[in-house]
This record gives sequence, structure tokens and C-alpha cells, in this order.
Amino acid sequence: MDIVRLKPSQWLQWRSRLVSFAKRYGDRRLTAEGLHALMHAEANPLAPTSIVIAREAGKLVGFAFAQDAGESACVIAVHPESRGRGVGRRLIAELIEACGGLCCSVACDNYASMQLFFRAGLKAVGLHTGPTGKPTLRFQTDGSRFQPTDHQPSVPIKEATAWQSPC
Repeated sequence: MDIVRLKPSQWLQWRSRLVSFAKRYGDRRLTAEGLHALMHAEANPLAPTSIVIAREAGKLVGFAFAQDAGESACVIAVHPESRGRGVGRRLIAELIEACGGLCCSVACDNYASMQLFFRAGLKAVGLHTGPTGKPTLRFQTDGSRFQPTDHQPSVPIKEATAWQSPC
């Protein structure tokens, strides 16, 4: 499996595929706000954005998206056949590396996502009412506020090419 951090120049060519993937495999758990942010993600220094994809045998098996280290938006979706194999944890780890920290909100009735974030090393630090009116946990890496960094990853990041089929 390859974990690939998309460059801003690649977002447009992947955007519709990622939104379709999220709608199909997000189990109706992803918020409209998160999908809207993904659909309108642009390179913006005021709200830094990272998009990471996971591919296996040339097919998209998952992706993660964070805007402003997850403060503005955080979306993660993994194909059902790839769940339980560490795909989500690897995507989250890459987002943490890319953003210098991460936060994300998860509805309290979404046990699988809560388990994913706990296993990825994030901590539940707050409880609030989410956009759907449900009690929602705020997960974050250590530290109270994230400041995106220019930290370079220790492993070279592969670049996706336009010809690769995402599905």
C-alpha cells in the first residue's frame, strides 16, 4: 500500500474522485461542512490544507483531508474492504506529519472512528454539540493549539500521477 500526500497542483484532478469516494464509503457519517471544505479546498496560507491518499494495486482505498490542521475541517474515509488493516492510522499519521498536529471532531455514536483516533494516538480533549446536534468528541494530538509547521517528513513523499486510476 502506498500513502501519497497530494500536492496542491493535484487537488483539482483528484477532488471529484475524493468527494465521490467519501459519499460512497463515508457511511453517511461525514458532515456536509467537511465535504464542502474538501470540494472547495485550495492552496491558502491562512487555512493550510493537506490531502493524503492510500492506494493499493492502483486503486484508491482511503484518503484523509485536513484544513488548518483539522480546526476548519477534517475528513477521513476508508473503503470497507480495507478497514481494520491500519489504513486509517497511516493516513492520520501522515496528516499529523503534514500539519504539525491534528484535531478532529467525531460524533459519540461513531465508535469505529473514535477507536481509530484513539489508536492513532490522539486524545479526546473536549465534548461539544456537533453540526448534526449529536454529542461530539474533539480529538487532538498533544498540545492545546496547532500551528502548521514547515517540518519536512523523514520519508520521501511519493507524488501521484494523473494517469493512475483512483478506483
